[in-house]
Amino acid sequence: MFLSARARKTMSLDNSHEQEIHQPGLGEAVVDYGVMAGTPAEIILPMGSSWGYAVGQQTESDKLKATVDAERIEAIKILDKDAFKLGDLNPLIHTVDLTRRESIDGVRHTTVRKIQENDGFLPEVLESSVVFEPVSGKSELRFIARFEVPSLTEQQLLMLEEVVRQTYGVTVRTRADSKGNDIHLESYPPIQIGEEMKSKTGGWYMGPDLSPTTSLHQGLFVFRDLGQINKGNFLESHESSGRYIVEIREATQYQTDLVTFVTQIASVLGQEKLPDRGQLLYETYYDLIRLGLKEAGEESVYGMDEAIDMIRRELIIPLASPEISSGVGEDPQSVLMIGVPGTGKTLLAERLLQDETGLFVLPIDPFELQKELAKPKEKQYLMPRIAEVGRVTGKRVVLHVDDIENMVDQSLSTNSTMLNLMAGVQESGFYIIASTNFPEKINPSLIQPQRFSVLIHCGLQNEQARFEILKIHANSASKRLGMPLFISEEVRDIILAEVAAHTDGFTPRYLANIATIAKSFLIDRVSKAKGRTIGLTEEDLADHTISLEDWERAYAEVSAKYDSEEVKKRDIELGNFVKKHSSSDVGFRRTETKIRRIFSPEVVGKVVAAETELGQIKAQATDQQEPPANLG
Repeated sequence: MFLSARARKTMSLDNSHEQEIHQPGLGEAVVDYGVMAGTPAEIILPMGSSWGYAVGQQTESDKLKATVDAERIEAIKILDKDAFKLGDLNPLIHTVDLTRRESIDGVRHTTVRKIQENDGFLPEVLESSVVFEPVSGKSELRFIARFEVPSLTEQQLLMLEEVVRQTYGVTVRTRADSKGNDIHLESYPPIQIGEEMKSKTGGWYMGPDLSPTTSLHQGLFVFRDLGQINKGNFLESHESSGRYIVEIREATQYQTDLVTFVTQIASVLGQEKLPDRGQLLYETYYDLIRLGLKEAGEESVYGMDEAIDMIRRELIIPLASPEISSGVGEDPQSVLMIGVPGTGKTLLAERLLQDETGLFVLPIDPFELQKELAKPKEKQYLMPRIAEVGRVTGKRVVLHVDDIENMVDQSLSTNSTMLNLMAGVQESGFYIIASTNFPEKINPSLIQPQRFSVLIHCGLQNEQARFEILKIHANSASKRLGMPLFISEEVRDIILAEVAAHTDGFTPRYLANIATIAKSFLIDRVSKAKGRTIGLTEEDLADHTISLEDWERAYAEVSAKYDSEEVKKRDIELGNFVKKHSSSDVGFRRTETKIRRIFSPEVVGKVVAAETELGQIKAQATDQQEPPANLG
């Protein structure tokens, strides 16, 4: 709900505005906006009362700064995805880590992308900065998104208030407090020690309606430059520069929510439109999570087709299309992937992050989940967050948990908690795709319908699959210049086919290791040929390719530390475990599912005849509905 008309004090007022102007205390503190990022702006924080900005008439210096800022914003969009790693900061359940450059860069990159997709107004500043907390006397890090716009309409102010309510909940202050009482326009004259005051500002803080001493430095700040200060008469109005400052300061919002918050504000300022928060949150999550993933094509999950199809059939489609699944009475099923280390279980789950599933696939560390479930219910954050995401977006959450045996071992206290959660999974609001190398450690009560109903044996790859995996890791040419790494494509395939034939029992992880070591021998030969180890470039690869000897040495080096016979033995044990506990028999070795025929030829004949008859009836009905041909 929007505020009442009485509480709507527009900022697009002229200088005859008679509202009382609140004056700050005498003490001021100066914060360098560019402490971390080299941004030239400064923030003036009047101690003991509120917050202010150094604004004044636009000068040539201001115009130059705007140009520099615009170029910097453009640069934000360029992100080296090969170097970027999201790490353990899942954007849906973790805040931006203002001490980690990759976390900040990921949020900045995604924010600019979403703003442009929504035709929003680009911010002047989008960076982390040290902000002074006047009560505590401490400096705190905040993520800053600052916009400077020439005007604001009443409709935009109403939309900004609505964005604040969506972001922070019902108990917020905007131009009125949470009880509906008007809040006076406040002025914060920027005073930098040793310099004279330049202008007056007036506006509001919009955010959680808490004690000002704890809340004024997180939320949305909306201010206007009210004109230059007359040193003879401080309160006398002068011509305003017309600039409005809209700024977000945050440190506690989840990354997805922060990007969504900034994007919504940018859309209001640029288009006077308010994007749907739920859809924007969903899109932002996948934009952020995919920054830490390498693009996965079909070839990267070669041999996993059956496993992917089963996950989609048993879990993804029923959750993403609840109407049809409930219509036929199909319940989604949580999935447990079982296999020796390195067979691609994690890669398979990451492939789902690259696809459009209509769900939130949420990777989470088992130890973090174990720690969360061990907390009293009132102190947990994950379950309430999952419920909130479902409420805001209308989409379900699927947790992806690697090495789940670490939290559902029968000896652990969280084992019973997990049993209860999965027994009432509909009420919990989430399902699970889990993986394990040691299914024997898992409580057998979890491996049954309504818990882990679907077991998938992620077995060792066959020869053809190994060949395809080696092709992924043994690129035929260098990335930038395309310098050939093999004599020809045909020679590469001959070499890789031979390597694949001699690596029965090798997991994709160790196949990749062989290719990496072979390439390291190539680089070593190039280094010796050039007589240096520093400054080698792709140009130096001329007349050098990965030789048969490189592959022989790489294979010998990996084979010396890898017991393929022991791995194959363990793979058979895990396959038997899956057969014992599940009716499914999916593995990476097979290329097609063998179906056990249970219907007699007589039954099959009757069904086929019925289907044929029904098809003929439908065809006749279609013919009767067709209009007569136009003979005129």
